[in-house]
Amino acid sequence: MISSTTLCRLWARCVALGTLAACAVLAGCGTAVVLPGSGASGVSSAVSNGPQLGYLWDAADQTLRPVLGVPGSSQLGQSITPAGLYINGAGSARSGLALLQSADGSLSWMALLSGSAQVIAGASFSGVAQISFSPSGTSAVVFTPGANSLLLVSRLGAAAQVQTLAAPAALVSATVSDTAQVAAVSGNGPLVVALLTGNHSTLGSLAGFGGLSFLPGGDDLLLADSASGVVTVIRHSSTAPAAQSFTSASIQAPVAVAASLDGKWAVVANGGDPSAVRLDLSGAAVPLRIACACQPALLTPLMGNAVFSLTPLTALPNWVVDASAATPRTVFIPALVKP
Repeated sequence: MISSTTLCRLWARCVALGTLAACAVLAGCGTAVVLPGSGASGVSSAVSNGPQLGYLWDAADQTLRPVLGVPGSSQLGQSITPAGLYINGAGSARSGLALLQSADGSLSWMALLSGSAQVIAGASFSGVAQISFSPSGTSAVVFTPGANSLLLVSRLGAAAQVQTLAAPAALVSATVSDTAQVAAVSGNGPLVVALLTGNHSTLGSLAGFGGLSFLPGGDDLLLADSASGVVTVIRHSSTAPAAQSFTSASIQAPVAVAASLDGKWAVVANGGDPSAVRLDLSGAAVPLRIACACQPALLTPLMGNAVFSLTPLTALPNWVVDASAATPRTVFIPALVKP
């Protein structure tokens, strides 16, 4: 298997030689995509059939793009939303739904395979929103860091419901569970982690924000402290909270944390090290460092038990971690080749 470091060096050589498509195939990372208007013929940047890893927001042209293929052999497809129509958006690979924000603040949901967007009645948001889906992708929270409230959008794909929730202080981040429980990190200095739904209980505090997400199927909550490197899972957060903490020298200034679909693993994106870390939430296995020729910045869920995008779409390759593979690894999606 080719290491992520070798892949990165190969990609750099490809850029220098101008042989992106050929090198991407040789590296096992899919085919480089040529945007329409480049003058290339016979190159398709999007297909409707075959495996898809998920959907990523391209801030450069403000569109949502599919990731076609499988980890280690994938490419970015053509935008599925018109350029200039939306100012932000996100898609859930697990539900096949997207949430999109228009310039006037209105929110729409889209069934990704049909490409048909529907405006959500009563859902309006001022400023460019951050969007965080529940693990199953049927609910989402929409918020802006620093604000004192957020929107909970539930029952996506059906009769979407919208609810405004107040935060105890200025928001840092928020997330929603498959049971529509909302947890938020807010405040200055020591940060407060609290539920904004149900019993509105305070669940803990963080010296620095390093990530927040629910496990699939229930209200078990993951949170990471960027200052201490401690990762905590709070079981039954809305009923009888019980915390279990994990530490490892491999966890360096985390910036995001997420769980595998089967609930066995937590995956941590390191901000102080070019790597991700896989934690066994049962405590049976030691933490595993997964090196990357990138600097992780986020964890966007893609198709698979523990497959996440580690970096936003930029002019550089987009990096992905496959933490539940037989040999956990990082691979890249080739950058879009522009004319």
